[in-house]
Amino acid sequence: MTQTNAPLVRIRWQVSHGPAVRAVEVDRGRPPPAGDGQHRDRTHSPAELSTWKAVCDALFFLFNAVIAVLALGLAVRIRRSQLSVLRERAARLEIEREQRSKLAFAEERTRVAARCTTSSAITLPS
Repeated sequence: MTQTNAPLVRIRWQVSHGPAVRAVEVDRGRPPPAGDGQHRDRTHSPAELSTWKAVCDALFFLFNAVIAVLALGLAVRIRRSQLSVLRERAARLEIEREQRSKLAFAEERTRVAARCTTSSAITLPS
């Protein structure tokens, strides 16, 4: 079996005054296969071409729809994650605010009690 450096050449062109598309394959350096040769030079009917175009269009639409659904799902998941983080932060800040107010109330009570104790100690007759 000998190998040649000549590549398989594929030529496609559309006939300008007819709906048929001709596909011709030329294999340089190799003998043509045995048979009637119908697979070498074949005219595709308009029905075959429109069927393939419809299939390609449907696959293209399906692919784009799947990508859109995946993108939408990703956006929803990210948004839900952001909202859960915001809810946790709001709850944490609310607890912190309550602790601050209780601490401020306790400090004020201690300050008033210390002032009352100091002032009563000064005003008491000895």
